[in-house]
Amino acid sequence: MAQPAAKRQKLDNGEPLPVKEVSPIDTSSKPDIVGTRVYVTEADLGIETYLEPDRPSFISFFKERFSDFIVREVVDQDQIVHLTEMDVEPQWDIDFRINAEKKLTVDDDIKLNNLVEVVGQELADQIMEFANIGQTKEVLKLRGPFLEDKALRTNVHVTIKTYFETLETSTCEDEEGSYISVKWSNRRRGGQRQRRDWPADKPKYLRFVLHKINCETNYALGQVAKYAGVKPKAFSISGTKDKRAVTSQYVTIYKMYADRIIRANGRLNDNIKLGNLEYVDDQLNLGSHTGNHFTILLRNVQAEDALLNQACQQIADHGFINYFGTQRFGAGSIPNHLIGIKCINGEYLEAIDLILDPREGDSRKVTEARKFYYDTRDATKAWKKFPRNYHIESTLLKGIVKHGRNDALGSLNSIPRNMRLMYAHSVQSWFWNRMVTKHLELGGINPLVGDLVKNSEGEMTHITEETIGNYTLADVFIPLPGFSVKYPQNELFDFLKTIMGEVGLNPEDMKRDGPSEFSLPGGYREIVKVPVVFDWSIHQYDDPEATLLENDLDVLKGTNVDSFKENGEFKALKLRFILDSSTYATMLIRELTHKSTSALSRKKMREALNKTQ
Repeated sequence: MAQPAAKRQKLDNGEPLPVKEVSPIDTSSKPDIVGTRVYVTEADLGIETYLEPDRPSFISFFKERFSDFIVREVVDQDQIVHLTEMDVEPQWDIDFRINAEKKLTVDDDIKLNNLVEVVGQELADQIMEFANIGQTKEVLKLRGPFLEDKALRTNVHVTIKTYFETLETSTCEDEEGSYISVKWSNRRRGGQRQRRDWPADKPKYLRFVLHKINCETNYALGQVAKYAGVKPKAFSISGTKDKRAVTSQYVTIYKMYADRIIRANGRLNDNIKLGNLEYVDDQLNLGSHTGNHFTILLRNVQAEDALLNQACQQIADHGFINYFGTQRFGAGSIPNHLIGIKCINGEYLEAIDLILDPREGDSRKVTEARKFYYDTRDATKAWKKFPRNYHIESTLLKGIVKHGRNDALGSLNSIPRNMRLMYAHSVQSWFWNRMVTKHLELGGINPLVGDLVKNSEGEMTHITEETIGNYTLADVFIPLPGFSVKYPQNELFDFLKTIMGEVGLNPEDMKRDGPSEFSLPGGYREIVKVPVVFDWSIHQYDDPEATLLENDLDVLKGTNVDSFKENGEFKALKLRFILDSSTYATMLIRELTHKSTSALSRKKMREALNKTQ
C-alpha cells in the first residue's frame, strides 16, 4: 500500500520537504482559500521505487534548458519525423498546377481568337498573359466599348469564364468609370466551399510537421488554428508532446489546402513552425504513432565515467519501470487526475472549478484572474483577464459564456476532446502507478501467481502455480482500470479496489452513460520497458548557458550551436533512444540516475550543488 503522505514527502537524501501536508486526493478545499501545495511529488503520483534499487545514484540536471530535450515522433515503426522544409507546396499541388497550366496552353490560339473578337487584340493579349502568370492577388481591369452594351458585357464575362476556369469576372466602377474586373479565383478559401471543390482523386487529409519550442501542444495548435482560420479541434494528432522541449510531430486536418498552412507559417513566431506538407488518406488518432525518438542532454553530471557506463548499460539491457511520468498529470498544483476523477464521477461543475479556481504556484496575473472568477463567476470578464497562452482556461471560460454554469457538461465540452481524454486517462495512470509500486513491494523483481501475461495467441491470461517459472517481471502486464479488461487474481486486485473506492470509483463499474471519453474500456501496460534503441556518450563543455544540441530548425536556418570541449569544465551525458508511445523518457532518466524527476527535487538538488560550489 502507498505510504502516507507525511512519510513519503522526502528528498532522495531523506530531507523532509518544506511544504504543506495535504492528501493528493483531497479536493474538498480550494487553493488560496484552498490548501494545496505548489509542488506535486513523484510519490503523490505513485512513483516510488526503482528496478535496481541497490545501484548508486548520481546527480545530474536535465531540462536545464529546453534545448536539451528534443523529441521527434516515430511513425510506421522506424520513420522519425523531422522538419526538413517549410513553405514548400505538396507534390500533389505542384503536379495539379503544372497540369492546369498545360491545359491552359492547349487551345491558346482558339482562346486568343475568340477573345480578340469580343475585346480586341490588346486586351486579349493582356488576358492571356494574366491567365498564364499563375495565382496572384492582382486585378486586371478591362475597359472598352463593350461596357456600353449589356449583351457585349455578358459576352465578355461568358467568354473568359468559359476558357479560364481559374479566373473570375465582375462588373465594377472606380473614379475612371465602369470596368470588368478579372482576378484569379478565390475558391480555395473558406471551409465549406473549399471542401466542395476538392478534387475527387486527391487524398482527403493535409498532413504537416508541427515543430514547437518550449510551449504546450494545445497552445501551439491554437496559434496555428488562429492564423489558418479554423478551430483548434479541426486538427488531429497522435499525442501531446512535452512543453519544456523541442518537439516535432505530425498533424492532420480534413480537406485543407496547403497554401493556408503556408500563409499561417509566415505569421507564426520561430517557437512554432510548420512544414513537410503532403496529402494523405488517413487521419491521425491518439496513439496512432509507434513511439518517440529522444535526444537528451544531462548537464553538470556528478559521477565517474565508470558509473555512467554501468548505469547506461543496465538501462540498455534490462530497461526501467514503465511508470507514467509526472507530465502525464500536468505541471500545476492541481494534477490532471484530480480533475479526471470529478469528470468520471459526473461531477462536471466541480471539475470546471478545479481547472479555473485559484491555486498556488501561478504568476500574479494568473492568480488575479483565477481569484476574480472565484469571487464573481463572471466568465466573460475573467476570460479577458487570463493570458492567452492559458489555452485550456480561456477556452473553458468561453464555453461557460456560451452554455452557462448550469450546463456544466456543455461548458466542459468546449475544451478540446484530447484534453478531456487526458483528464480521464490520467486517472487510470494514477491507479496504474500505484499498482506497480504495490507489485514491486509484494514480489520485488519477480512475477506473482495471478499476474496477467500474454499467451501465444496474444491474449491475456493469468499466471498459475504451474506456469510461474516460465515468466519474468518483464512479461507481466498491469491493467489500466476499465470495463473491458481482466484484472489480476491476487492481492493486487484487492489493493486496486481499495484505492479506487477511496475516490468513489469501482474497477468493475467503469462504463458510463455520459460522454464517451469518461467511459473507460481500459487497457494493459508492461511493468518493465526496454528501449528499442539506446545509445549514450560522455562529453565535456565550458559554458553552462550554451546550446549544445542541434534541432531541426537550427539545421534549416543554418544556425550554429556551441560544440562540446575536449577538456571542458563540466561533464554532460548525451542520450539517444527510441521508446514506444506512452512510455516516458523522464522515467528512464529517473531509473538511470536513481533521482527523482519532480520539479521540487530538481530545485533542491540545484540549491544543494550551488552551496558546494
